[in-house]
Amino acid sequence: IELDDKKGISKCYNNLGITYIEINNYSLALETLSKALKIKEEIGDKNGIATVWSNLALINNNLADSVKNNYLKRNSYYNQAVFYGTKAYELATQINSQFIINSSSAQLQRAFTKLGNKNEALKYAEIVILTKDSLFSEDKNRLITEMETRYQSEKKQLEIEKLEKQKALDKE
Repeated sequence: IELDDKKGISKCYNNLGITYIEINNYSLALETLSKALKIKEEIGDKNGIATVWSNLALINNNLADSVKNNYLKRNSYYNQAVFYGTKAYELATQINSQFIINSSSAQLQRAFTKLGNKNEALKYAEIVILTKDSLFSEDKNRLITEMETRYQSEKKQLEIEKLEKQKALDKE
């Protein structure tokens, strides 16, 4: 059966790309992330596009860190990390995705630090800290809401049981 789940397929490619990054297979990571990006652009998935760009910044930072004794090649990778990181950051800001703002800022901070641009590195370090606090607050608020909902439904269940017991006693 042919499923036309482009969003799901692109998500799989992205996740596969991340797996390849984790095992340092950057050529396969680039290949699968390119497939993910193509589909995400086709379907207009801005969140997905920003995520892939952030992952491309990560790959380029990792590639740069792996280059020994070739200053130009290393800096070329860091500049690519800045290119993709900036694209990811700008789109994430446009769609207000705190998670991608955080991840792309971390990649930009890393690249600018290695390129010796302390002002830009500091700017993005501050954004990483601010968005990390924001993400923590969002998680905390979500957990509090879930606990409150659970408490209220348990409270209602106890009231129902109490009423049923009272009803049963009244019948006797």
